[in-house]
Amino acid sequence: MFAEDVRGLRRELLAVRALSQQQCEDMAEQLRWAQEQCCKALRLWQSAQEEEKRNLEQKLERQLEEQHVEARKQLEERANFLAEMLQEEQRQKIAVIHKVYQLQRELKQSEQLRQRLNEQWQNGQVMLQAELQEAERKMMAMEKRHQEEMERMHKVLLQCRLTEEKQLDRRTLPGLLNLSCCPGQQG
Repeated sequence: MFAEDVRGLRRELLAVRALSQQQCEDMAEQLRWAQEQCCKALRLWQSAQEEEKRNLEQKLERQLEEQHVEARKQLEERANFLAEMLQEEQRQKIAVIHKVYQLQRELKQSEQLRQRLNEQWQNGQVMLQAELQEAERKMMAMEKRHQEEMERMHKVLLQCRLTEEKQLDRRTLPGLLNLSCCPGQQG
C-alpha cells in the first residue's frame, strides 16, 4: 500500500508539475504578447510624437515666413515713403530756385532800367525826371516784394523741413520701435 501511495503521490506530483509547467508557458506567452503590445504602443506613440514635431516645425516655419514677409513689406513701405519725401523736397527746392532766378532776373532788369534812366537824366532830359521817379518807385516796390518773397520762401522751406521731420519721426519711429521690441522678427 505504501508503494501505491508513493505512486499516487508521484502521479499527483507529475500532474502538479505538468500543470505548473503549462501555467509557466501560458504566463510566458502572455508576457510575450504584452511585450509585443507594449512595443506596438511605443511605436505608435513615437510616430505620433514625430508627426506632432513635424506639424509644429511646419507651423513655426510658416509663422517665420509670414513675419519675414511682413517685415519686408514694412521696410519697402518706409523706403517708398522716404523716396516720396525726398522727391517732394527736391520739387520744392527746384520751385524755390526757379522763383529766386526769376526774381534775380527782374532785379537785373530793374537795375538796367534805373541805369538807362539815370543816363538820360544826366544828359539833361528833364521830361524823364517823372519816369525816373516812377521807375525808382517801381524798383523799390519790386525790391520790397523781392525781400518779402524771399522771407516767405524761407518760411515755407523751414515749414516744409519741420513737417518732413515730424512725418519721418511719426512714421519711422513706431516701426523701428516695433522691430526693436520683437527681436525674433528682425533679419
